[in-house]
Amino acid sequence: MKKVLPKKTIKILESLLSEDQDNLKKYRAGLISGQELEKANNRRVDILKNLINKHGFPTITTSSRKAYKTAVVITLHSGNIPLLNKSINVLTQASQNEVDKGDIAFMIDKKLVIKKRPQLYGTQFKRMKNSTVEFLKIEDQKNLNLRRKALGMSSFERYKKLVTKIKRGNR
Repeated sequence: MKKVLPKKTIKILESLLSEDQDNLKKYRAGLISGQELEKANNRRVDILKNLINKHGFPTITTSSRKAYKTAVVITLHSGNIPLLNKSINVLTQASQNEVDKGDIAFMIDKKLVIKKRPQLYGTQFKRMKNSTVEFLKIEDQKNLNLRRKALGMSSFERYKKLVTKIKRGNR
């Protein structure tokens, strides 16, 4: 069994999620600049990298579900391909009860989009000014739902409905 992270480390991780979401809301509202958002993101990524180097990538069983999800969100928002690769490897090797396997899809798609390549799982989209959603290019759309199902994800159609319902700023 893997070692549980210290409570202080879990609390630090959990607090980063609120900070991340607050900064995104402030950016969308025009209260902070893109540079300020990037600086704050980089600080959170540095904290996460240090925690990962010391304790390993937090999982549901070694931390809390919220701390685990915080690590996933910060990794996704980092735009850092080496961190995404490292995280994808850890999540791929972890057991079903340690991670949400669907998070692998989000990380893989994020990495592909950063590299300006089509995504595999249809997780990445752009919210337009009129609040409509535009999904970024998806490779082999015919087999999309098979790939999603293999990671325990809902159908693309269901995900698309869910994403479309969510209003800007309420994610």
